[in-house]
Amino acid sequence: MFGNLKADFKRYYDLLPDHYGPWEHFLFFLKCQGQWALVDYRWRKWLRARPLILRFLLGLPTFFGHIFVESFTGISLPTRCTIGKGLYIGHFSGIFVNDAVVMGEGVSLSQGVTVGIGGRGERYGVPTVGNRVYFGPGSKTFGKITIGENAKIGANAVVNRSVPAGATAVGIPARILVREKPNGG
Repeated sequence: MFGNLKADFKRYYDLLPDHYGPWEHFLFFLKCQGQWALVDYRWRKWLRARPLILRFLLGLPTFFGHIFVESFTGISLPTRCTIGKGLYIGHFSGIFVNDAVVMGEGVSLSQGVTVGIGGRGERYGVPTVGNRVYFGPGSKTFGKITIGENAKIGANAVVNRSVPAGATAVGIPARILVREKPNGG
């Protein structure tokens, strides 16, 4: 839990000026609802793997804390979803992640993002998200698809087909706009 939280916080604190000390970091934490949601998610994930007696003792306060954080921030990160370390939530509100979603490390979520269930037949399911994926404001991604590493989902894009690594998806329905070269050039 603490290693993941440290990586999560590092993504936020790397944006702060170098001269900020512990007090400024704490004040930044108080103002940043994305970090509240991450602490809540990491705590629930940690607690779920603990012995039954501990889950029983801490379950009710954790449940009410989660309801408060989810209602106050508008960010839904279910305990059952899998999120790699270094998640960054740039702005709060309107963010929903389905409980079966698997996300890699270094993912960035903007406001109004949905990563959910959809599709029909063989395409019914939830996305699998690679490392360092950026979801633009208002984007909706759903269905049994794969979002490759370093992919970017544009603002308000509706993605229901897989996005290759390094690609940018834009539009409704989303289409591939730019594909980075494998060497990053």
